[in-house]
Amino acid sequence: MINIPVKSLRHSLVLFTLIIGGCASVGKNFSYHQYQSLEIGKTSSEDYRAIFGNPLIVTTEDTDDEKVEVANYVYASANLGSARSRALILEFKDGLLNSYMYASSFEEEKPILDIAALEKIERGVTSREDAVRTLGEPYGKAKCPSKAPSFKDRCESVEDVYAWSLVEKLSTFGAAFGGSRPQSQSVFLGFNSSGKVESVQKVAVGN
Repeated sequence: MINIPVKSLRHSLVLFTLIIGGCASVGKNFSYHQYQSLEIGKTSSEDYRAIFGNPLIVTTEDTDDEKVEVANYVYASANLGSARSRALILEFKDGLLNSYMYASSFEEEKPILDIAALEKIERGVTSREDAVRTLGEPYGKAKCPSKAPSFKDRCESVEDVYAWSLVEKLSTFGAAFGGSRPQSQSVFLGFNSSGKVESVQKVAVGN
């Protein structure tokens, strides 16, 4: 799941607007279509704005060893009954893409994740290519080590990580009265230096 902190006050204001006005949006819409063109180690920090537009938030961290830049794209749109969102996080090291993670609950672009297919993934046997054939194109990738929230802890003992994530729409009625949370399911596969699956993690959030 993509973790993006949003203050509870903003939630309250948005929900209030939804209830009395019928619709609202949060964040800045962005061109999400080209996320599959991202290439780890090739896409440049000088190029991503031309692909997706200006991000909502950019953070940078300079050390003696490297420069890390993280760009956050977030957009949510809601009506009186439900809310949908999309998010993209890009991490660059020394100007080149080190990780990305994308998720969306908009119906026309919502990823399809077959959790049952995870049973076909075998540690030490399944390759990167096999994993993609089984689960489809990943919605996130990271070259380890990574400082991105979705990958940092999952990068400790593997060479790289692939991620698949499915986020359902949120009922604004339920959220307004302390009810349901957005439901999400995520799968993270870590690969060793031989290109085989080393770790498998399934994460479910929400009611």
